[in-house]
Amino acid sequence: MHTSVFRVIAFIAFGLGVTLASVAEAQNLVGVQSRKIHGASGAVDIPIAIGPPIGGAVTVEPRAIGTGHTIVFQFDMTAAVPTSVDAIDWQGSPFGIATLSSPAGNEVLVVLTGIPDNSRVTVRLKDATSTPYASASIGFLIGDVLVDTIGYVNSTRPITTGDVGAVKARSGQAASVTSGRFDLDASGAVNSSDISSVKTRVGRALAAAGQAAITLARTGTGTGTASSVLPAANMCPATCSFAFPVNSSVTLSASPDGNSMFAGWSTNCANGMIANLLLSTTCTATFTAITHAVTPSATGNGSISPSAVQTINQGAKATFNVAPNFGFIASVGGTCGGALIGSTYTTATITGPCTVAATFTAVNLAVTPSASANGVITPSTVQTVPQGTTKTFTVSPNANYTPSVGGTCGGALVGLTFTTNPVMAACTVAASFVRNSYTVTPSAGSNGAISPSTTQTVLNGATTTFTVSPATGYAAIVGGTCGGALVGTTYTTNPITGLCSVVATFVSNAPKYVSTTGNDSTGNGTIGSPWRTIGKGISMLAGGESLIVKNGV
Repeated sequence: MHTSVFRVIAFIAFGLGVTLASVAEAQNLVGVQSRKIHGASGAVDIPIAIGPPIGGAVTVEPRAIGTGHTIVFQFDMTAAVPTSVDAIDWQGSPFGIATLSSPAGNEVLVVLTGIPDNSRVTVRLKDATSTPYASASIGFLIGDVLVDTIGYVNSTRPITTGDVGAVKARSGQAASVTSGRFDLDASGAVNSSDISSVKTRVGRALAAAGQAAITLARTGTGTGTASSVLPAANMCPATCSFAFPVNSSVTLSASPDGNSMFAGWSTNCANGMIANLLLSTTCTATFTAITHAVTPSATGNGSISPSAVQTINQGAKATFNVAPNFGFIASVGGTCGGALIGSTYTTATITGPCTVAATFTAVNLAVTPSASANGVITPSTVQTVPQGTTKTFTVSPNANYTPSVGGTCGGALVGLTFTTNPVMAACTVAASFVRNSYTVTPSAGSNGAISPSTTQTVLNGATTTFTVSPATGYAAIVGGTCGGALVGTTYTTNPITGLCSVVATFVSNAPKYVSTTGNDSTGNGTIGSPWRTIGKGISMLAGGESLIVKNGV
């Protein structure tokens, strides 16, 4: 019985009676206490009345009778140490274990253990001849205790105010916390309502005189239903009890639920049989959950947790955490069935041994290359790349073209090799090619101009034109590294294949003269100072100048 129930029950515990025989040294028994420590409340003593026991259907006071319940015998002088102590049931048979504690002044303490609940017990002190010289019986009211005029329990069995009055009279105590009795419903008195509350908490049958109660309880990891079959059928889905006549032959039955199995009855009800019911007792059915092994495994680049074999109740589900390494994705199979949501795999309902197998596959991403006109990219088809790795491509421009690379992958072009950044998602590599171009630099000397006069950018293989304008009296001469031809005032270059220049110079266009009277050494070619010979004149002419031969003077 749980401690919380014990406390409620103890509120109306009472003594059944105390007797005293003579001992070698005369001493008088003046009181007996039922003592139990109630958690933070400390030790609580309930007096056991000295006098004949109350008749009626009673059971043992269940204040930890299983462990450490102390019966305190109080004498009018320093107590003699009894030779032995014992405990007997209502039929006088040895019952449980009574242990003598060290006497303390006028008190003799007897500790009870192993006393089943729902029983009556008498504790005896014995002298050297094993003759009891003092005894005390303890019990607990859960039924009709009022006796009639000739000392028999009345047969009506209702719990009446008369029964409550009998409890008050025998305990000799008012209803209070300190005396261990309490007005549970706060009505101002300990009455039938309080008794009923205790009965509800206890969950016991009201075993009348000549009856004994069987309490059916369940334990274990499983679930099921316990019931009595004979002498009457009673189903007990939880903890409950039934009263049967003393000396009955009782047959019990246990039915496990679908996911449990019946493991057996407690030893006092072995095989679900009680051949001769004498005392109230508790029969406990043990139900064990059916379990199955769920075996997890992980293959490759990842893990599963827990990784050890799991023991799972039939009808339940198991969960696992599946963690792939970077660049991998998890999938889960096996024979358990289930679903992977995020990183959590939850099995289907377990019905037998099964497996959970996690595998991990590399995450492959598509890298799509492309190239515009006037060049190619290699490879040119879509490439499958493991996540987090890079990919290289070769870009090959046509003659006189230069490559550049864009797209969403990112990366760098070194020479004709393009290497992507680590690929984290599907992406593109786009190569484009532009025609080479070169600068043509024009210039003009004095006495004329060239137009355009600024540097010109010209595509590879193309030509460009310039206009040369000499000043009056001058003629244009065009040179430079581009090559080309001057037609009139228009100069057209040769096809451009590199950096080059166009240089315009301007010379006077006045004629030069030679004469038989001239002088090749001192003449300057003018009409007043001609050269003497035609050869001299020709050698001195600039492009575009004329040479005139005159008669001698």
